[in-house]
Amino acid sequence: MDQTHLYYLIAAVVVILLMLFVRVIRRVVGAVIKVAVTLAALGAAIVGVCLLMNNVAINESPGVTARALRFLSVNYAATSEKGLGSVDCQTDYVPTSVPGASPIPAALATPAPMAHNAANAAAPSAAATPDDEYPELVQRGYPGISRAKLFQLAQDVVNELGGWKLIKTDPRTSTLDCTYTSRFLQIIDDVKIVVTPKSEISLCSRSRLGESPPGFIGLLFTGDLGSNIGHIKEFYAAMDPKVEQIYKEQEQKQQAPL
Repeated sequence: MDQTHLYYLIAAVVVILLMLFVRVIRRVVGAVIKVAVTLAALGAAIVGVCLLMNNVAINESPGVTARALRFLSVNYAATSEKGLGSVDCQTDYVPTSVPGASPIPAALATPAPMAHNAANAAAPSAAATPDDEYPELVQRGYPGISRAKLFQLAQDVVNELGGWKLIKTDPRTSTLDCTYTSRFLQIIDDVKIVVTPKSEISLCSRSRLGESPPGFIGLLFTGDLGSNIGHIKEFYAAMDPKVEQIYKEQEQKQQAPL
């Protein structure tokens, strides 16, 4: 046994003896363990409640581990052809600098275009594998419905959803810029919706939580706890009945006698 290992062993023996024979140390260590367990349980409960409120599952593809890591460390989500979680999301929101800090460089202050799908996003990284596929992020298409009609339906959906607010519309590019504000913590997420010429609807959602300045909650974690995936899922779910109604009307017109 070398000298370093011997020092470690002696230190461990001393700590164990102190815990066994010094009542105060035992109480302190016990109190610390109780606090740690309580905080861990409270954190798990908060995460569980947030996942339920965001209507996202932890056990769906690509698996519990991948989803847990994403929900705790990623604050954006964007649709793509395969629903890849590695597709980046850029909205028009530009974080402001922290008072007293250096200003944001001009290159970063210019909003980058949103990645509409996996094809025009940056080159796929090593994470762009089947283990990175999220069913909620698969971009949806609505064949047979005009781009203009889908653009109007998207506006109607945003105006009807609670917590959503339409900030800017651009009929020329069929783009909607929106925000979502959470009910309790008033956390703002930016959502960009684009109706493509192929009658597909692309969404990109990014939380301001964790951006600069991050705020108190943003200092605790950098993930969104599934909120941005939840926004995309909520929007598509609200679109479904409107689209079904249009398809039904089109079918009735085709079946109507001349």
